[in-house]
Amino acid sequence: MSRLHNLAWAQADCDVVALTGDCVSQTCHQLPTTWNTWPQALLLSVPGNHDKFDTFENLGNWQCRTPYVRRFEDLIFIGLSSLSTNATKKEIDATGCREWEGCRGLVVLCHYAPRLLEQAAFITALDDTLACSTLLFLHGHDHPHGFSGTEWDDSGKIEGSTIFRSRVCSSVTDCRGLGHRIEWDGHVFRCARVQGSLNRS
Repeated sequence: MSRLHNLAWAQADCDVVALTGDCVSQTCHQLPTTWNTWPQALLLSVPGNHDKFDTFENLGNWQCRTPYVRRFEDLIFIGLSSLSTNATKKEIDATGCREWEGCRGLVVLCHYAPRLLEQAAFITALDDTLACSTLLFLHGHDHPHGFSGTEWDDSGKIEGSTIFRSRVCSSVTDCRGLGHRIEWDGHVFRCARVQGSLNRS
């Protein structure tokens, strides 16, 4: 928790923070109120399968309740609780995302990794404007033995849309406090791996 807190402050020039679930630990069942002080303009999270109903209770400055849609400049952020095929369409419909026009990029936060058919179901549920946007999926969940802690993929294509994918598992024993710093230039996403320290500098 302290590494993530320090990482947020080390990346104070970023505009958005996005957590993709499994935020609790054996010693911390609720995220601390100090995370409300993070300097980024938009603080977003989605639940993981290990999170409890009150995990995000202290985060009054965050968007945690899914499904949701938030816009930041020319990006739309959609937070989903799952990416199963049926649940995805229901959650997307609930977000009212068809109300948003003129976005150039679409960022989807989900705990579970998107599967090909589920991505197709997701895109099908969107109107033509959003379907033509550059897509970024942020997720976690799968962390097999030997996983390095982060994974970035910029080779995805589906129905003519480019798909970028960021997976971070910050609790990996030797890689605690990991994150991806993702930059958007209006056309593509670029990524660098960053890590928080135990001591805030």
